[in-house]
Amino acid sequence: MPLTDEWSGLATLLANLIEKYASELGIDDMPAPSVEQTGIGAEKNNQSQRSTLANTAVM
Repeated sequence: MPLTDEWSGLATLLANLIEKYASELGIDDMPAPSVEQTGIGAEKNNQSQRSTLANTAVM
């Protein structure tokens, strides 16, 4: 039995639970997480801040 078949039941259960309770949880109304909360894009954000600081220091 392939591994994907073993996990497909759990994936289906989770998808059904999320679909059932998404409206009650108000997931669509939640604000998007910031870079500080997730860390996603933090490296790009740090690089742009460094270049801005460097340009400011030169002036």
